[in-house]
Amino acid sequence: MTHKSCHQWGPARHRLVVMTLLICGAGSLTTHAEVPIRQRTVDVLILQDGTRLLGASLPAEKEATVSILVRGEWLKQNVPELLARLNATNKQGSVAQNPVIPLLTAHITSLEAAGVTDIERVGFLRERLQNLQHDEVGPLTPDVIVIDISDKLVRRKLLQKPAIRELAGIGILNAVMDVEALKQADVRAALRQIPATELVRSLPTEDVESAANTFRRILLQTDRIFGRTCRLIYHSGRYVSEQDATANPETLALELLAGQVQSQLNALLSENAGASAGKLKAETNAPALGQSLPSPAVVIATAEQADVVEVCQMKLNASSGAASVTIDLYHRHGNKADWKFAGRVTGAATHQDISVDQQQNIANDPRVKQITQLFAGLGAGTGDLTKAISVGAVVEVAQQRAKENLQTFVASPGAAAGSRVSVLRRTLTELPSGGRR
Repeated sequence: MTHKSCHQWGPARHRLVVMTLLICGAGSLTTHAEVPIRQRTVDVLILQDGTRLLGASLPAEKEATVSILVRGEWLKQNVPELLARLNATNKQGSVAQNPVIPLLTAHITSLEAAGVTDIERVGFLRERLQNLQHDEVGPLTPDVIVIDISDKLVRRKLLQKPAIRELAGIGILNAVMDVEALKQADVRAALRQIPATELVRSLPTEDVESAANTFRRILLQTDRIFGRTCRLIYHSGRYVSEQDATANPETLALELLAGQVQSQLNALLSENAGASAGKLKAETNAPALGQSLPSPAVVIATAEQADVVEVCQMKLNASSGAASVTIDLYHRHGNKADWKFAGRVTGAATHQDISVDQQQNIANDPRVKQITQLFAGLGAGTGDLTKAISVGAVVEVAQQRAKENLQTFVASPGAAAGSRVSVLRRTLTELPSGGRR
C-alpha cells in the first residue's frame, strides 16, 4: 500500500475543516495541552530521544517492531526531522520502492516499441512517470504514513483501548483536523458529519494490488483525456447513449417520475393501498473491480469506438423531492472490446437545492402539469406537489455533483481505486538527530 502522490481532499474534508473551526471558535474544544491523553483517541509512542508520535498503533508486520498510523500533515508540522529521515530513507532505491513506476515505465516502452504515433498521449504518460519519480524524492506529504519502528527505538507506549484506537484510525484516514488533540466525543462528532458513502474505514489494499489499481487509474485518466468516452444512461432496463436525442436527463427523470406516480395510483386502487411507493430504492452495490460491462452497453460502446464508458443511473423519490445519481466507470483493456468496471461515484440533491424561480419554470412545463394532475388525483398537498415538480431540476443538480466527483476520482490516480487517501509506508531503524524531547 505504498502511495506517494499528495491528494487534495474534496468537499468532505472542507466540511470537516469548517466544522472544526466553528467548534473551536465556540470554545467547546480544549487545546492540545488541556486534553489528557486518556480522553483522546490516539496512541502515543515515545521514542528513545523523546520524540512523541501521536496516531493509531497497528499490528506489526515484522518481528521486533511496532507500527503506527499518523497523519502526514501532523508529522510534517510536529516532527519534521523525522519526516526528513523517512524521506531520506526513501531516496535510497526509490524506483524499487514504488511498484507503480516499473509498471508505467514498461507500458511507455511498449507503446514506443509498437510505433505509437500519439505523441501527446506518450508525453502525458511520461509526465505522470516523472511526477511519480519526483514524489519518491520530493517534499510532497501523503495523507497518512504507516511507520514501522524497531522496538529498540521505543522508550514507552501509551495505548488506548482497541475500540478507541479504531476511532483514532478512522479519524486519521478521514483527515479530521487536529484529531491528535481532540476528545473522543469530538472525533465521533466530526466523523458523523461525513456521509457514510464517503467515510474511509480502512487502509488501501496490499502493495501489489494497489500498484496495479493505481497503474490502471493512470491509464484510465489518459484515455479520458486523449481517447473517446461513451456516456450512457441506464433507464427502464435499457442503455441509452447521451448522443441519442431521447437521452435528455430531465425528460428521463420525468418519465421515471410518471412511472412512480402511476405505481402510487395502482397501489391505492389495489388491496395493498397502504403499501409505500415512489421511494428511493436502496443503493445497489457497485460491481466488483474488473467486472465486465453488460453486453447491451458493449454494443453501443463498440459502435462509438470508445476507450472509456460512463454509465449514469438516476433514482428518484417523488414524495420527498430527492434524487441520487450514480456513475459507473468502465475502461477498455487492450484492443479487445472488453470494458472492465473501474469505479463508482455518486451525487445527490433535494428540492431544497432548487430555487423558487426554477420550480416555477418547471411547473409551467405542459409535461409537468400532466404529472401534477396525477399527484393531485392522489390527494397530494401543495408541499408535495412543489417537491414533485422540482424533481427534474433536482436530478440535474445531482448529476452535476456526480460528474464533479467523477473528475476528482479520475484526476487522483495516486490513491488506490475506491479510496481517496494516499498512503506511505516506511521503516525507521535509527533516530534522526535533533529529535524532540
